Amino acid sequence: MEKETITEFMTKEHGKILFLLTNFKNKKDKESLTNLKNVQERHILAEEKAIMTLEKENIEFPEMITILEQHGQLKNLLKVAEDNPDDKTIKPLLDLMKIHINLENKKFYPRLDKDLEGNQRQVIFDQLHEAILGNIMK
Repeated sequence: MEKETITEFMTKEHGKILFLLTNFKNKKDKESLTNLKNVQERHILAEEKAIMTLEKENIEFPEMITILEQHGQLKNLLKVAEDNPDDKTIKPLLDLMKIHINLENKKFYPRLDKDLEGNQRQVIFDQLHEAILGNIMK
């Protein structure tokens, strides 16, 4: 059985975030907001931890700076939507999230899968997996 790639794992996680964001857009309630925030915060933390590991190893990819900038923008847009949850504040969050996910799914994660050596790739995969799912069996 072939191991799951970083791209495959993170694409599934992005699907969960889009589902939760759409759910919040439709319901605009505290429970759907809390679910979205919890998953998104873990997800961003995992990605930033992986990027810090790459930087420590002096491994750079062109998308890293854009991803970090978008994380800040997404956090700000989520805060705005939290303070005033209506279609006018949620739409920019959803739009940027789609752009962000496309960048990661189409460029960043495939590049990690392709360009990192086996051990480097496994370290990043393990960090992402643990930060997002916790310390459960892989």
